[in-house]
Amino acid sequence: MTTTIPPNVTAARAQVASSDYYALGYLTLSIASYYMDAQGAPAPAQLISGIESQFSNAGTWQLEWGPAVSSHDANLLYVASYRDQASNLPIFAAVVLRGTDIHTGLLGILSQLREDLGGGTQVSWPSGDALIAQGTYDGMNEMLSLQADGQTLPQFLGTFLGVLYVMLRLSFF
Repeated sequence: MTTTIPPNVTAARAQVASSDYYALGYLTLSIASYYMDAQGAPAPAQLISGIESQFSNAGTWQLEWGPAVSSHDANLLYVASYRDQASNLPIFAAVVLRGTDIHTGLLGILSQLREDLGGGTQVSWPSGDALIAQGTYDGMNEMLSLQADGQTLPQFLGTFLGVLYVMLRLSFF
């Protein structure tokens, strides 16, 4: 079954690929990774659903996967998409990683310090053609093993990208 992509969605996807028009959306997604509900649980879905879009292509934000949180609450990861309002087709999706969070408790802070300060030792990137900091490598492996709805991020992306045409933008801060 082939989905006809409306011209406005095609144009919006081209705009994502060629400009920073959606940069405010990316910033909001980053802020949402620190947002907690009244009980202190990660709640980016609540903030994402409340974004008032000023984009020319009317759309809605949707939490697609996550949030997945490490056992010590230091690392958080989720995937959100911006979808065309009329067709519900995704214009783009973003994988959001929360950076250092000083409100995670002692174990979370110690884990983040280990990741953040682990730059003195270099290890091979999985492909073997570059070196990265040991702390970055450890943090990346932990993030890639986190699960939401019984799936890791790579498993989810394989399904999501296999079914839908999506522009994926990874940002590491």
